[in-house]
Amino acid sequence: MSTGRRAASILIGLLGFFGARSVAQEALPIYTDTWRPFVSGEGEEPGAATRVMRLVATEMGALPEFRRFDFGYAYVLVRDGRAPLAFPYIKTDERAGEVVFSKAPILSMRNRVYVNRRFRAADGVPAGAEAGEVLFGRVAGYSYGPTIDALIERQDAPARVFGSDRDALAQLLAGEVDAVPMAESVAQAILPREFAAWEKLVHAASGIEDETPLHVIAPRTPEGEALMARFDAAYARLVEEELLVSGETLPAPLPDRARDRGRIIAAEGNPIALGRSWLGGDAVHECVETAAQAEESGDRFALPPGTSFMVLAWSCGAANASPTARLYKTMTDESRVLILDGPSSGRELLVKNMHIAVGP
Repeated sequence: MSTGRRAASILIGLLGFFGARSVAQEALPIYTDTWRPFVSGEGEEPGAATRVMRLVATEMGALPEFRRFDFGYAYVLVRDGRAPLAFPYIKTDERAGEVVFSKAPILSMRNRVYVNRRFRAADGVPAGAEAGEVLFGRVAGYSYGPTIDALIERQDAPARVFGSDRDALAQLLAGEVDAVPMAESVAQAILPREFAAWEKLVHAASGIEDETPLHVIAPRTPEGEALMARFDAAYARLVEEELLVSGETLPAPLPDRARDRGRIIAAEGNPIALGRSWLGGDAVHECVETAAQAEESGDRFALPPGTSFMVLAWSCGAANASPTARLYKTMTDESRVLILDGPSSGRELLVKNMHIAVGP
């Protein structure tokens, strides 16, 4: 056989091999819905739970097809044997009798109860048995863990049911309900994205939380049990290879520093801002004390109006309450900032508060 014909034969063989492999990879419909940060919206970077599911499905030899449905409806589809897999769900005794749950949780979350500080203090939702006058809002089909579920059941009025966490938060902000339970990471994802102007009105009730695992579900049928056995085996292999951490709890997202972003502005009688070099080393300070001899130390850098920065530490006069109404010194005190653009980009400087405008 000539070299050319031999190469062609090898190429055809390889194409046949890879073609057979691709044909053998089954499509696996997996039902879920947008639930940031666990499941991102379509077209976005996949959320934490979606990444786990994609990895496990691939390890099963399947091609995952994510289909978006309301969580409550997706549960019914799985329960009735009309959908093969859905995620993520909290395991309860009632649900365990209707569907098959994965042996290990794919992730875990911390659920809290959130209230509107305009209407209720953080300690205004009693965790004990005496609680009975709190009107809760909850999402249809959700379970929040044994502590919070029992607290909701003890109330005099039945909880109002909403279609999504966003809808529940909107009604909390409107004062239509007293409290809403929610995964901490979900609340921290929704509030700055959907309700940035009212975010600080929402805070977690003290002393009430559940650490709850999130599972995958399959129909309680022979086919569903066999599929879940494959899922469990694939998941266990990935954990053994240290590619996944069983039941990992998502860390809290990085704090939104947008409120500490600012730009340099001119001040009356001071058209040009000067930044003074920070001489405090790497020490982290809650606030900056402006020393009496401050004007005599450090190099100066001219900062054109519009220069962007991030506040690393406010002056103590700005960060703390003042005992008097004489606030001029607060404006001439200095805060520590990191310059983000312009000729001094990357420098940590001390800038007088009168030259600081907060916001983009």
